[in-house]
Amino acid sequence: MNRILSIVILLAFIALACESPPPPPPPPPVEALCPNMAGFCDYSEVLQVIDGDTIVIDHDIDLDGVLERIRLVLVDAPELSESGGPEAKVALSDLCLGVRALIDEDSWQINGDPYGRILAVVYCGVRNANAEMILSGHANTYWQFCAESEFGTQDWTRCYFEDSP
Repeated sequence: MNRILSIVILLAFIALACESPPPPPPPPPVEALCPNMAGFCDYSEVLQVIDGDTIVIDHDIDLDGVLERIRLVLVDAPELSESGGPEAKVALSDLCLGVRALIDEDSWQINGDPYGRILAVVYCGVRNANAEMILSGHANTYWQFCAESEFGTQDWTRCYFEDSP
């Protein structure tokens, strides 16, 4: 009898050990990731990198069939025709192209881009692409808009560092 009981207990332990782990917790709600939710805040795949500070995402916000262009707010990368421009595009592509990114529109600059782009901080995976471009030296802080951006006081922007103009 003890032998049968021992086998049953052993089988129960083996069954528990072979059980699949619990599923990971769900991602936090988007609202928690974009505290100033006055603007667009959602996850989207990055389909194209235009240059070192502009991407195209697959989220059709207006349901008009037009893909959305996102300008990395407070990031000033060189144009493709300028020195460092192609390298900046490659750096942003390596960081974001094909990645599911969180787009957090600058709530203080909704519809503020003259070219119709959404001005936003872009999190490619867990990495802040805006910060990565500035801190890597592939782009500079767009000083002119520091006071106009909800993100202007964040350290990654360098808006209020000693080397600001």
